[in-house]
Amino acid sequence: MIKVLTKERLADLNTANQPFEIIGKLNITYKNGTWNYKEVIFSAPIEKQYTNYDGATADNYINCDDRVAFLAYKNSVCVGQILIASAWNRYAHIEDISVAREWRGKGIGTSLMDAAVEWAKKKKLCGLSLECQDNNLLASRFYKKYGMHIGGLSTKLYRHMGEPYNKEIAVFWYLDL
Repeated sequence: MIKVLTKERLADLNTANQPFEIIGKLNITYKNGTWNYKEVIFSAPIEKQYTNYDGATADNYINCDDRVAFLAYKNSVCVGQILIASAWNRYAHIEDISVAREWRGKGIGTSLMDAAVEWAKKKKLCGLSLECQDNNLLASRFYKKYGMHIGGLSTKLYRHMGEPYNKEIAVFWYLDL
């Protein structure tokens, strides 16, 4: 069940932000106006976890015209979230998406993305956008499967973040509606 974040649900925000596996990365090329990639699988997976999204406070998503947070519930437990903002370029920009470890691969991410698509359509936005690191291969596979495509990248976005983040490439994914 997908629900909009409310003050009564504030305690559930970020509970699904749990470690995930980095199993490989994307080797991205751009040729003749088309982005392509090959997967490079690492010899051993590593675990990674992001800090909670700090781009806005939870109150910025409640009763707001240009931002929304959806929470996914199973048996009254929050198992996922997606934070979305209406961007200047008329995309619904996904600021954060996370699914609790034990619920990954069970349709929660798809349900959250579906909620984002419906919100974007209601706002008359032209699509979804998000940024992901080149080494978050499992997330990239999910975005591709959902129908998103790579629209660009930045080799400098993380350069001042220190090891190991300064070697990551930011990959920008898009879904046109």
